[in-house]
Amino acid sequence: SNLWALGRGSAQHPNPLDFAKEVQKRAKAIAETLFGCTIIGLQEAGSQEAVEALANELRSQYGLDYAAWAGSGYQADNPEFPLTTAFLTLKERVDVKSVEMVQSCSPIDYEVLPGEMVCPQGEFLLFDRPSLVLDATVKGDWQTPYALRVISNHLKSKGGDESVNAVRRIEEMRVVARKVQSWIDADAQAQVIVLGDLND
Repeated sequence: SNLWALGRGSAQHPNPLDFAKEVQKRAKAIAETLFGCTIIGLQEAGSQEAVEALANELRSQYGLDYAAWAGSGYQADNPEFPLTTAFLTLKERVDVKSVEMVQSCSPIDYEVLPGEMVCPQGEFLLFDRPSLVLDATVKGDWQTPYALRVISNHLKSKGGDESVNAVRRIEEMRVVARKVQSWIDADAQAQVIVLGDLND
């Protein structure tokens, strides 16, 4: 679910009342179209704070008790236009084991804002909105909870110079594909979902 830049950055919704209205709009859309979906991958969340505000609105107005998880650093630290990937997980059905970002390095300098990962000399950060991996067990009407891994992505957009963007987007997708393949190689029965805005 693309949140369309739901953040408090100076070029987004810095006014608290305006931000609250935007949260209400997105909560209404999620509640009325996803009908209590167990796990929701989010793109264009501004921060952990923004996703928590969305979860609070869904809980108070629609009785949907979600936990909020968001990536940090990189584009999320942009004071004008913070963006990151995120998840909402339904508390009664999802036991979250871990949430981790996927970042990689590239020989091309895309001027990504710094974050947790540091690249070797001569290499540069690839993702400005790193993919987010959720490891969880999910409960339902079946007998035994099952393990599930979900990766939420927001690859490089098509805006701007597509001769540059397409190369970067393909490189990002290859990173994601290699990551997924490594999981399947380690466990052929692994249950993996790849979702998000791939800009394909």
